[in-house]
Amino acid sequence: MLAVTEAAGAYMARMLTQQGFPEEIGIRLFQEERGITMHPDCERSGDAVITIGDRVVLLLDSQMSKRLAKDTLDLDGKKLTLIRAPQRSKAEEEEEKIDCQKHWL
Repeated sequence: MLAVTEAAGAYMARMLTQQGFPEEIGIRLFQEERGITMHPDCERSGDAVITIGDRVVLLLDSQMSKRLAKDTLDLDGKKLTLIRAPQRSKAEEEEEKIDCQKHWL
């Protein structure tokens, strides 16, 4: 399962709370043509769910959960950063930054 650093988890929890989302709404990561994006969503059947206390912070469907299983989500300043596992191809080893300022957060 995707590892989430303490800093990234706390950041997502804080952003969800500041935006007024109830505790059962978390951030869903999904693949689009331009890369991995995110938006607030509720848990669906088969989801992997990461929580901080009672707060849902991250939701992954089974396909995304498998794809990111060996990776880590971290916080770099105000950007969530997906750190890819080293056994991936050279192109995939580069960090994918998710700029929260350009999304809903």
